[in-house]
Amino acid sequence: MNKFVAQRARVLNGTIINGPGLSATMNQEGQAVVGYKVTKDNLNGKPIPLTIGRAPAQLSLQILYTLEENSDGELLAIDRSNFVVCDASTMKPWLRYEFGDDPDNDFPASHLHIHGASEIGDRFNALVGHNRGITEDFHFPVGGPNCHPSLEDVIEFLIREGLVKAREGWEKSLADSRALQKQLIAA
Repeated sequence: MNKFVAQRARVLNGTIINGPGLSATMNQEGQAVVGYKVTKDNLNGKPIPLTIGRAPAQLSLQILYTLEENSDGELLAIDRSNFVVCDASTMKPWLRYEFGDDPDNDFPASHLHIHGASEIGDRFNALVGHNRGITEDFHFPVGGPNCHPSLEDVIEFLIREGLVKAREGWEKSLADSRALQKQLIAA
């Protein structure tokens, strides 16, 4: 698990942040919980300010993994992952990528939530008989049960859309990280 935590911190620091590392603790079910400032008393951790310079961050990213060792005890299986892109000043979420099966609902295991009111949200809600005008209750599929959003995908989205500044060489950092993840993780 230490390799996983260090590798996640390495890809963040090689692309869109300065310095913060991730931490891990165990939950009551015996699973490892990995995130920024995760503790036994705060299993949700905190969002990481996304900045590579001295300028204040405009966005933050909350990262949370729940992991289990696979049957041979070497690879880690991601039971749940959650990446929340937030406004850094208000901590209000903009996007939420989630992975994890919930037997109590029929939603896709791997999905995206888009927060906020919009005309599209109004239309979606009208189609299903809701009157909330928000899209965050919709679960937009982003793969299948064995294809979950990766931290690398979220970082690449933020960089390519111009939402955060990236370090020089970020593409190589992401490519190296994706290759290493295949060795460390069992989906």
